[in-house]
Order: sequence, then structure tokens, then C-alpha cells
Amino acid sequence: MKHHYVPQFLLRRWCDAQGRVQSFKVVNGYVAANALAPEYTGYENDLYAVGPNHVGVEQDHLERRLFGPIDSDAAVALGKIERREALTPREKIAWAFFLNSLRVRKPDVLHHLRDEGMTMLRAFLAQGDAGLPEGWPSSEQWLDAHYPGLLETQNLVTNLSRIVLHDEITLRFHELNWWVMPFKAEAPKLLLSDLPIHWEGGLASDDFLIQLPIGPHLLRNGQQKDRGPSLRPPEPRADPAGQPWDAGLLVQPGLGQRRRRGTRLHRSQPRCTRRERGAVRPDCEALLEEARYPAVGGWLMCPPGASGSVEGI
Repeated sequence: MKHHYVPQFLLRRWCDAQGRVQSFKVVNGYVAANALAPEYTGYENDLYAVGPNHVGVEQDHLERRLFGPIDSDAAVALGKIERREALTPREKIAWAFFLNSLRVRKPDVLHHLRDEGMTMLRAFLAQGDAGLPEGWPSSEQWLDAHYPGLLETQNLVTNLSRIVLHDEITLRFHELNWWVMPFKAEAPKLLLSDLPIHWEGGLASDDFLIQLPIGPHLLRNGQQKDRGPSLRPPEPRADPAGQPWDAGLLVQPGLGQRRRRGTRLHRSQPRCTRRERGAVRPDCEALLEEARYPAVGGWLMCPPGASGSVEGI
């Protein structure tokens, strides 16, 4: 099953007349380019699939109940952003969920989440086993014997949804000052990457800035409302959604040419990895620590405080 960490509805903005997108991949130090349909790039098989279990959770549970609805709602919101229409409060929340999901659904982040979440769950169960009579099986042994796969399923389903739908992070994205920067058609095209969003500063920092290409010539920006020096052009023309536009903006001279070079793409890969480790993984670990597994029997429940935000998911 293909699980896209770069959603297809976003990739389609870069499609040519044949419905294909140019995909670049570093292989043995060289950049290989292929024209592929969005279905066949930006994915990993069974990336967030639920493993075999005896508690009735299907393999595609997270795709159907979490990422699928988030992407569907975000596609609607993006269409309105492109048409310069005002987003409803629900659509703003849907867009915030989508941004947060992009940060977490990366393959190496998900692999880290699976491993670290299980380590913390085992430690939590071991604490509770301290008072068990001698000779009794541990909680982990009993659960594995009677409900195989339950611990792994709880770890993935509960913690992944808790992180993606986290109230404070969602609110942080929601409260940023959002605007769109367009580029002239003759300017070099913007590129997506395996991690489509770029941010500067920490989530709690006053200098926090986030950027997401939403098309070959459109860049969606979000920044702290009271931030000082800004990337926003002076006295921009505001659209009905409160998003400034200025069709006269150009790409920084030479930027597009450098981004097209294979060596540039190759060198940029570890830089993205470092940024991810510096921002995404601490978020995962902090939220995992916050979860603390209040009850194994509640593994399928929505995260506390998120019930009002996940309606319809």
C-alpha cells in the first residue's frame, strides 16, 4: 500500500500536460530525474500501516481515519487559498493539521517514533510491574500472549494521532500571520522536497517562520504576527482572505539556477536531515513523554482535548 509523505494533491500542482511530475533522486552521488505520475513518487509502501494484531484494527486504519481525511480537507483549503477566498475557521484548523502532518509522516521520523514509542511504553509497563507477585508474567508478556500486536498498535495509532493533532502545535500554526508570495511565470520554478515545509526558529520562538511551496510559482508563508523584520513585501495588496499578493515579485537572482544543479540538490539533503532532527524529533519525544499511556485499555481513544478538533476524522 502506497503511503505518501508528500501528498498527491500537492504534487499535482507540478504536473506537466501529460499529468507527470519531474522527480529527482540522488543515486550514488548523482541526481537521477524521472517523469512520474504523482501516485508513483513521494511515497513509501506501508509507511504508517498498522501491523498484524488481534484487536481488530485494520492495516489502513491511519490512512482512512487520519491522513486521508486531513489531506482531503487540506486540498479543499488549498483550492480556496489559490482562488484567494477566505478560509472558514474549520478550514484553518484543517490546514494546521495538514502542516503538522507533513512534519511527522517522514519515513525516518515515523521509524524513530515506532522505536522510541515502544521503548517508553515498555518502561511505563515495567514501572507498574514493580508490585507484581514473584513468578507472575510481566504486563508486556501477558499482553503479548493474550493480545498479540496490541502494544505496537497502541504505540502507533495513539501517539501518531496525538502528535499530528496536538492542540498547542495546531494553535501555533493557526495563529501565524499567513500570506502568499507569487513569482512571475518566467522565473525558475519552485521545487518540492521529501520534507516540503521549511521553517526557521523553534515552534515557541518569536522568530518562528514557516514556508511551503503550494505551486511552481506560489509560496505560502506564515510568521509571528509581531515579528520584526519581515520577508513580506512592503505595502502588499491584500486579497479577500487577508493574504497579500504582489505579482511583481521575482526569485532571488541566480537562486533557480543553483537549485537546478545536481550538486546543489545533493548537498541540500543532509541539511534537511539536520533540521528535521533539530525540530521534529524533539517534538515527537516531548509529546511521547507527555502521553505517558494513562491506560492500556484506552489505546483506541482520541487524544485528550482533541475531540473537538478531529470531528469527521
